[in-house]
Amino acid sequence: MKVWYAEADILAAEDRIAEALAALDTYDLHAVDEERAPAEALRNQLLFNLNASLKNLKTKLQAAWSEGNFGLAHQLSAKV
Repeated sequence: MKVWYAEADILAAEDRIAEALAALDTYDLHAVDEERAPAEALRNQLLFNLNASLKNLKTKLQAAWSEGNFGLAHQLSAKV
């Protein structure tokens, strides 16, 4: 069971957020209540980082669009 948490931790370190969240979901299905605290902390950190990344990308995309740099806007939109 700890394997799923370790996998999620490794995936998070590799910035593979969606896969890390999926591993945490699997971990939560098998963990008892007191075992979920570290997984919840990791999940909260991943979601915070994801939200911050999306806000940063949105800011860059809006700036590129307003400057008429549609090529950069296209490149940024492909990252989503």
